[in-house]
Amino acid sequence: MHASTEHARSQLFRWLCGAAGEPATTLSPGEWSWIAEVARDYRLRPLLHLRSRAGIGPAFPQDFDEECARAFATQQMRWLSTQAGILRTSRALFDAGVPHVFLKGAAIGLGVATEPAARPMRDLDILVPPAHAHAARDMLLAMGFDSLPGDLEASLNRGYQQPALIDPAKRLVVELHHDLAALPSQDTARLAAFVLDSVEHVPLAGHSVPVSAPCATFLHLLLHAGPKSLFDCGPLLLADIASLIETQADRLGGLADRAAQFGLVPTLALVVRLLDRHGAKTGGLRIDRSRLPAVPAALVDHVEGLLVQPVDGVHQRKMVRDARGQGGHTAAVRRVVSRALLPSRTGIVSISGGRIDDRFLWLRYPHWLLGRGGELLSGLRDRSLGEEVVKDRALSRFLLEEASVSGASPPSP
Repeated sequence: MHASTEHARSQLFRWLCGAAGEPATTLSPGEWSWIAEVARDYRLRPLLHLRSRAGIGPAFPQDFDEECARAFATQQMRWLSTQAGILRTSRALFDAGVPHVFLKGAAIGLGVATEPAARPMRDLDILVPPAHAHAARDMLLAMGFDSLPGDLEASLNRGYQQPALIDPAKRLVVELHHDLAALPSQDTARLAAFVLDSVEHVPLAGHSVPVSAPCATFLHLLLHAGPKSLFDCGPLLLADIASLIETQADRLGGLADRAAQFGLVPTLALVVRLLDRHGAKTGGLRIDRSRLPAVPAALVDHVEGLLVQPVDGVHQRKMVRDARGQGGHTAAVRRVVSRALLPSRTGIVSISGGRIDDRFLWLRYPHWLLGRGGELLSGLRDRSLGEEVVKDRALSRFLLEEASVSGASPPSP
């Protein structure tokens, strides 16, 4: 990585972690340009507006400062609409007798964040017990939600979430989960059960909204960031976890034991190293650091790069990683073909344009397939990308092997 980009990345991460940074820190126009691009791609502008308003770190250039202020104002309006969507869906699920819990962004926005508008969301993630998956979907469809295309039974039997539902009038996307990931290496069903069992209720307009408790939210973020996404989830992860530690530290007791129970100790170690490196206030996180595996500095550097990788290269990198993954040539071809035959609507839009709620979006599939095929072929020929994929696989091994070494007996519920 170029030295100037590394400097800009370090300052960006310090902002996300809530650290002031060195008073004398200055950024070049090129570094500000890089920060602005990452902020747009990864929904960071509302949070950066708060950091600028608080005078944390170097002063923003006027045009970028105004851009962040506009993004924050827009997000304030969207948060009002999101709250209405949370309220509407939660009441309907309660009326249908469906146990449920709001995850990730909604849980942080309602139960953790001091300024929810600084935490944008693409959709509402709702976890329900597997036995209630059909009832939950039927209720939302009866409310007027439309189902985006997808194989419902396949997702219930082999996946972790149903095909997304969208409210055309409100532009609200809901993803119903019956598990937290589909990973053979992780017992995600047990973690999902823990999330459901540790639900908390937050008042909203006279209704009690069930959200994931702080410890459960922390563990889910670790699962999503490490084993599930290999840290292509974006740098907002750092702000989410730093906020959890700063505001909910006294409620994160037993976190290390729980992380061991669910195979997340290496991911916890990596995230703690990242937070420490960039000035987050982790002193309130009462864990025995000696129990965490040693994380090589090069691995931490690699994760930093993954968190801010160009968004238009994420899918290509995943395809190349799959094609060069373990399991032999036949298994690799099967994985790549599976992705080609079962694209997400978001993926089609990213390549071929259109709107995610367009009923005729699948007419763009041939264009998407040609685009993805070209991406895979060029990615397989890209030597530098191949070197990065080798590092990705080393990271995957660390997450899996250290998890097996640091495994602990499950604590009593």
